[in-house]
Amino acid sequence: MVERQPNDVVLRVSDNGPGIPEAKRETLFEPSDDDSDRGGLSLVQTLIEGYGGSIRIEDAEPTGSTFVVRLPRSDTAESRDSQRSETLAESDSGRA
Repeated sequence: MVERQPNDVVLRVSDNGPGIPEAKRETLFEPSDDDSDRGGLSLVQTLIEGYGGSIRIEDAEPTGSTFVVRLPRSDTAESRDSQRSETLAESDSGRA
């Protein structure tokens, strides 16, 4: 489901699986050194934050999980590119 808000666009993706235990949610978006799928979610979070957005997990009642992605709306490509460049520059400075 996509919801358009005054300043953001919110995307919700739900499943009806067993859900994600609360204890795993705390580390779900952290980078992984092994071959688990966790590393992919770290990349997703990095990309979303690179565009000034956020991602979180909610319970999908009665079962499953919902990933909620929030991205800022942008009226021009110029402001979108400017915001992305600033975020990437901040990210690069943290790697030095």
